[in-house]
Amino acid sequence: MTDPAYPPLALQRQIQGTVTVNALISENGDVLQIAVLNSQAKGYGLERATEVAVRKWKFRPATKNGVNVRVWKPLSITFKTPKK
Repeated sequence: MTDPAYPPLALQRQIQGTVTVNALISENGDVLQIAVLNSQAKGYGLERATEVAVRKWKFRPATKNGVNVRVWKPLSITFKTPKK
């Protein structure tokens, strides 16, 4: 899994927060769609950084009666400024 890149503006201003998204996982485990549900620090690029990272992730597909199906999966990504 690729960690989200901390947006430069958010890092410069030491913005921290959690971004919650819903990801639609395909029958193959790829991310088809992302919907941002909640963000604690809007306007600093955390939402976009989360979307870019989650689109690169690969998941084990959900199954129903032995058949792979699409499923919405909620995910929360927390951004914390690194300690110096």
